[in-house]
Amino acid sequence: MSREIEMKFRIDNKNTFIDKLNSLGVVLSDYKNQHDKIYMLEGKSFEDLEKGECIIRIRIEENRQTTTIKKYIDGIKDRQEVECGITDVDLFEEYLKLLNFELLVEVIKKRAVGQYLGVNITVDSVSNLGDFSEIEIISNDDNVEKAKERVEEIALRLGFDASNQVKMPYDKMIYERRYNND
Repeated sequence: MSREIEMKFRIDNKNTFIDKLNSLGVVLSDYKNQHDKIYMLEGKSFEDLEKGECIIRIRIEENRQTTTIKKYIDGIKDRQEVECGITDVDLFEEYLKLLNFELLVEVIKKRAVGQYLGVNITVDSVSNLGDFSEIEIISNDDNVEKAKERVEEIALRLGFDASNQVKMPYDKMIYERRYNND
């Protein structure tokens, strides 16, 4: 089964970062709007998400609708993922309710994607959070350590370090902001 290995970084100046990507030959896609709806089992939250548990994401992107089940393996940034297309979001949400999943948080962002040395690089503008870049590679279980090393290597080449690394996913950042500001 495949695992997503990624690192996320806050971008202080998006235009400067895009210029750096361009100088390295990275060609970014056009920006796409993404609206993510994150579901967890009723009564669960990010604070009590345990290894082996799942969240379900519905993503609406332009004319495409998908769902992804994410099973957490080793912390929030190492997980197994299975994704498939869906044709009726409302019906799928009813299905999730029957399985005792509830909507926890929504994330709205604009995302452009490029490739650098075989690794996905995103430029994300996330509503209410700011600008970020994710460095991501999909790995099989046999190559996880190599994948982690590769992502770290690319991060350094792009000028990122621990000072601007963000260890939380967008959905958790929005969730915490919402509950810490109430």
